[in-house]
Amino acid sequence: MSARWLAVLAALAAGCGVVLEADPTVDAGPTPPDATAADAAADAGPPPDAMICDPVPPLVRFEDVAVGDLAAAAIPLGCGGGLRVQQATLLDVSPPDAFHLPDALPAGPVDLLRLTYRPRLVAERARAVLVLATDAGDFTIPVAGNSRWSDAACRHWDVEIIGTGIDGVIRLDATPPPGVAPTAAQVLWAVAERPEGSVSALTEDFQSILQGDEVPDDPATPGAWFFLDVGGLYTFDCTVKPPAGADCPPQNSRLRVQACPCPDDVRVRLTWSVAAGGEAPADLDLHLLHPSAAAFGAPGLDCSPADLDPRWIAGTTALERPAHSGDDATAPGFERVQLPRAEGVDTLAGPYRVAVENRSAVPVMATAQIFVTERLVWTGTRALGPADRWWDVAAVGWHRGELVAAAFDRPVADADLDPWAPLPASSACLPDQPPACAEGFTCRDDDGALVGRCRR
Repeated sequence: MSARWLAVLAALAAGCGVVLEADPTVDAGPTPPDATAADAAADAGPPPDAMICDPVPPLVRFEDVAVGDLAAAAIPLGCGGGLRVQQATLLDVSPPDAFHLPDALPAGPVDLLRLTYRPRLVAERARAVLVLATDAGDFTIPVAGNSRWSDAACRHWDVEIIGTGIDGVIRLDATPPPGVAPTAAQVLWAVAERPEGSVSALTEDFQSILQGDEVPDDPATPGAWFFLDVGGLYTFDCTVKPPAGADCPPQNSRLRVQACPCPDDVRVRLTWSVAAGGEAPADLDLHLLHPSAAAFGAPGLDCSPADLDPRWIAGTTALERPAHSGDDATAPGFERVQLPRAEGVDTLAGPYRVAVENRSAVPVMATAQIFVTERLVWTGTRALGPADRWWDVAAVGWHRGELVAAAFDRPVADADLDPWAPLPASSACLPDQPPACAEGFTCRDDDGALVGRCRR
């Protein structure tokens, strides 16, 4: 390795927390005792300054950089002789914008290529791949960056159980405080209690920094997945462990979820096909709207392909939140919404609203099925053309102590469907009632429960 190469490495290592790793030089070994002077000179190999080295370092790593600071590395190229760089590209940068190259490259040979790192989060672990196209060939250099840990990571981490829209599969998630990276602490999940007969195991997130996403690190990643394989009560323990030497205690949390063997309170299925038959692009979106929402698409209150697991309102339990099966944009298509538990009649502000948004550019035939406590209470099939922007399907709410479905079954050409506009005179509010079921179409029955389109 050249003296210049060694000097550059030493200066960088001592400067700004940047480590450039290089392969060891190649040594020819000892000279046999009976060799001639010429043989000995030949066997000894080139002089030290000409010893073999890689034209680029195999790794660039930034260490212990404070959040907001800008750390710079001068990457040596060509063993001190420089390389003519035609193109330099950063790929797979995570987090985005963590690393930066110069806006322009010199036209001639480059001895040192500048790379910068500015961390945004406490205890961030960044990574990227630097790809160089040079006159000596193409080179790939892994890049890593670690930001400094601070006491900000000691603040409370939010832990929760999140539905996935897949039957029986839940996600266990720990969210760090604002400004803190998920890598600031170890997050350990464990099954504390489970129903008899359950054998399911936790599946940790993969979050390897340098080895590729297919290789997991230790099971301390912030999230995990679990399959509720048996009906009953599950208890999970979560421990957030700061690094050794941190002046804050571990955070311990306990979460419970009920895998209910009893039926869902509300389930809606949507299927559709194109009028011409066969497979074709045709996007229909199934919506289940909370009565507190003023309009479809309200953040956190509309269960749809845009929000598969809405949070609903404060105070709702995990079982009182719906889950969507996911977006299907091709016919024949299928989407489903499941609501394990409807909110109580005393707390629910009105009925849940069921509607289908039509994004298809071709005519489709759509069928909706509404199940209440696993009973099929309504089925409707309707032809929808491109001009029919919505299918106003039904409302599901409380009526005399029971959940009922009130079907509207009408296409709407408006781009925005008003879920609480007055009903047309031809629409019934309650099962077995005439269209004008209550004055002003308020749909209020004698025990004060609300169905149809009315809200408190």
